[in-house]
Amino acid sequence: MTAVRGQTLDSVSNSPLRSDPPSTIARLKRGPTTSGAEGYLFISPFYLLFAVFALFPPVFGLYISFFNWNGLTHPTFVGLQNYDRILHSTIFWDSLANTIEIALLASVPGLVLALLVAFVLDRYVDRLRNAYLTILFTPVVASTPAIALLFQLMFDPSHGVVDAGLHAVGLPAVNWLGGTIALKFTVAILLIWRWLGYNAVIYLAGLQAVPEELYEAAAIDGASGRHVFRYVTLPQLRPVVLFTTVLSTIGILQLFTEPYLLAGANGGTNQTLLTMMMNMYNNAFSYFRFGYASALGIVLFIVALLGTLVNVVIGRRREAI
Repeated sequence: MTAVRGQTLDSVSNSPLRSDPPSTIARLKRGPTTSGAEGYLFISPFYLLFAVFALFPPVFGLYISFFNWNGLTHPTFVGLQNYDRILHSTIFWDSLANTIEIALLASVPGLVLALLVAFVLDRYVDRLRNAYLTILFTPVVASTPAIALLFQLMFDPSHGVVDAGLHAVGLPAVNWLGGTIALKFTVAILLIWRWLGYNAVIYLAGLQAVPEELYEAAAIDGASGRHVFRYVTLPQLRPVVLFTTVLSTIGILQLFTEPYLLAGANGGTNQTLLTMMMNMYNNAFSYFRFGYASALGIVLFIVALLGTLVNVVIGRRREAI
């Protein structure tokens, strides 16, 4: 019976009806013989798009910053003249000062307020926490032109509800969209209101990662809410605070849409809201000085890098204390 079975199997394996050629069987025994070229071919679209839209622009911007170029004629090599013009440009230093002032008016109060809101939501709100977060996060996803139009209507010196409220309580009206200092406060209030929910969500995630045992130990020791926040919550949130501070610094340095829509391309009265990004935009697309605008972009990158490094160094020193 065994011989018959073996003979039957041999006859089946040697049957002319079997469709697998010897080369296929040998290849299956050897395993895959590809060198991985097909895999690289499949992922090549990502690298191609990354090279075209992410890698090429900054490299070309650095290259063209050493030239005078209006976008149409042949570029003229000028070396470091564009950077020398930047260092001696009063408009550049004014735009840098405006950007730093807006950062101080918006970032510091905005981050502190977001931290307080997140702390209240984490410690004292439970059932409606998600509803409050949704309300706070709504401005983040709202259209920037719509928000700028809303603030123009609210802070309008003639018909705005803000000046109407000031008048109702006996305070004098403020030219929010025309005064030098008031215009910066208007943009700062806009930025604080818009990004409050975003920063609060990040802080809330960090607060929920703080071990509950630390709060229980503080309660046993009789620590008040203020001391718990200062000596328990803040030390645990230092990495999160550093993260939000870096993001806020970079975001303020890239500020363009809000001041452009509120005050125009020139930054309003006495160029009050002329930021570094607006200065770069004007030189590129109003005066067609693409080489000079590219140099401004490189300087903006250096300023953002320095600001990030300063925040990281300060954060690490506080952790070491």
